[in-house]
Amino acid sequence: MVSRLEHHDVDFRLGVVKVRETLVQGEEGPPKTDGSVRDIKMLQPVVDALRDQRKFALDKSDYVFLNMYGKTVTPGPLGKHAWKKVLLEMGIEYRPLMQTRHTFATLMLDGFETPGWVARMMGQTSLKMIYDHYYSYIKDYPSEEGQKFIERVYNPIMAKEEKTTPFLPHKDKGEIG
Repeated sequence: MVSRLEHHDVDFRLGVVKVRETLVQGEEGPPKTDGSVRDIKMLQPVVDALRDQRKFALDKSDYVFLNMYGKTVTPGPLGKHAWKKVLLEMGIEYRPLMQTRHTFATLMLDGFETPGWVARMMGQTSLKMIYDHYYSYIKDYPSEEGQKFIERVYNPIMAKEEKTTPFLPHKDKGEIG
């Protein structure tokens, strides 16, 4: 199953690609799960690539990616011809095109993106797949455990609450103890 990206699905103003259709065995239709219908945030390299691609394809087709004959790119020929050739030229051992999806997940997790964000970008509705398939590849970087909580949650609460410990009972100023 793949998405056939159309120009109207790329929203440069919002910075997202809208996944609304898929191509399965030559037939277009809605994605197989509700979680697969989603907006994918475009990172800057994606924005740049899609802007370049738009210059090439916009007046030729409703679809973003076209082959040398001006027809919509499909995974079979893309993988068979272009993908294998690129891997060979780069000296990378062959792997299926689907591995780019796995590479994305692993690189994002390795770059400290949250597993929930990665799951949403991949159309997953739970974290189970992320932890089952990708998390074991992530390095265990040393960190200041708990420090993000202190900076982002605890300190702002404390600044608002006169330096009392949240969620613990405190006596009013007028009470004698």
